[in-house]
This record gives sequence, C-alpha cells and structure tokens, in this order.
Amino acid sequence: MRLSELPNVVGAKISELSLDEIAAYRAVVPAEFELYTGADRDLIAAAGVGAQGVVSGVSSVTPKPFRALADAGRSRDATAIAAAQAAVDDVVSLIGGDMARMKEAYRVLDVVDTHCRMAIAEPTDAEREAVARVVAAHR
Repeated sequence: MRLSELPNVVGAKISELSLDEIAAYRAVVPAEFELYTGADRDLIAAAGVGAQGVVSGVSSVTPKPFRALADAGRSRDATAIAAAQAAVDDVVSLIGGDMARMKEAYRVLDVVDTHCRMAIAEPTDAEREAVARVVAAHR
C-alpha cells in the first residue's frame, strides 16, 4: 500500500505473488495503480484478478503466442483464449525463465550475440533440439 502513495510511482511488478496475493494487493491500492506480474503464463488469469498484464522475458523470444493470448483475452473468445493459452504454456514449459534456453532460442532465430555471459550450463543437445522445435512452432 505504501508504495502506491509515493510520488511518481504509478505501478509495480509483483513477480513472486500468487494470483490470490495479486487480488489482495489490488484490493488495497488505488484503482489507477498499475500491477504487473512476471509469471509469463498468467496473462489472462492475472488480468482476472486485477493486474494490467505481464512483464514477460519469454515473450521476447517467441512473442507470437503471447500476442495471440492478449488478443484473445481482449476478444473474450473462450476458444481462442484456450488455444492461445496452450501455445503460451508450450513455450513457457520448455523455455521458462531459463537463460541458457532463452539464449539458445535467440540463436535459433539468428539473433547475434547469443553467447551467455552468465556462468551457467549450456543446454544439452536434446534441450537444443526441443528449443528449436518450440521456436519453429511459435515463430
């Protein structure tokens, strides 16, 4: 609540909160205070509890399913929402917030400078193949 009272603070990214916690947060901040989650797959669900959207790292790799989900949500078409949610779930289930897999996806997309500077394990050959399949499916 105090965060929403600070001058020039118009919103918050509340990444680690559950949907119930987002709803509780929404209940105590002003209506104009914007809330975003970092949970890539929760765009529709988060909007349903009062968030304005998702700040998604995974969508930078495969934006198409995330745009489709946002469009489906705006249309309120349950069939389109379900199909788009399945595509988002497919991408998030494999790539998630895994930096090595995200860098691999960029490599598959021919984005330069895909070398990971972090001290993390590179994806296995099987993971590389899976990332390539997901990127090809959701390009």
